[in-house]
Amino acid sequence: MRTFARFGPIHEKGKPKNARRLGISGNTPAAERLLPHRTGRGFRRQFREDLASAQQDNRIPNHGFEPVDQTLSLLRIENSLLPVEAFRGLSSLTERIGEHHRFFIKFQEYYPLLDQWVQQAVYHEYIPSRIGSVIDRFGEIRDDASEELLRIRRAMQRVRGAINQSFNAALAHCQKADYLDEIKESVVDNRRVLAVKAMHRRKVKGSVLGSSKTGSIVYVEPEAALQHSREL
Repeated sequence: MRTFARFGPIHEKGKPKNARRLGISGNTPAAERLLPHRTGRGFRRQFREDLASAQQDNRIPNHGFEPVDQTLSLLRIENSLLPVEAFRGLSSLTERIGEHHRFFIKFQEYYPLLDQWVQQAVYHEYIPSRIGSVIDRFGEIRDDASEELLRIRRAMQRVRGAINQSFNAALAHCQKADYLDEIKESVVDNRRVLAVKAMHRRKVKGSVLGSSKTGSIVYVEPEAALQHSREL
């Protein structure tokens, strides 16, 4: 992976790919002056192959990638913690390596030197596969990423269901008893609460989480729902 990042034709985003994209268009000596770290006949031939791809139907796939040096450095540290985006970056770069391997094998006749260059990067198919088994395409951790996580999330889902059921029962009871304001319910600190008329506050069991500006409404989390919220 480091080889691919260093030797490309892949390039880091924001860095030059070839002279055509820099507006040099075929002026190889000028292009080489912009890239002094790559010299010699071999590089010039590789560079011409890259330039030629822009003028043909079989263009080289997207070269861009996000640098992963920091991520790779952290992986060497025991018990280090990587964010989800770091794993997605590794998966994306690995897939790009595979894409370029397949491309240059197919068009080896057109780009023999670039093919040799790209083959320096080993394609590990299992990397995106394993990362994809834990992180979905939206960047969320899958429920079945581990047996323990699956158990916890299923338990949380059951508790949330119990909270909604308890709240709806309390809502129906208070509405029938005419304890509620016309808005009936609201949300305070991401919790559903009953909009109880202040005069009936003591008739509704639960925790008071706030009140309206006028003081005419008291926001109460029903006792039954509160018990399940604590469990959650």
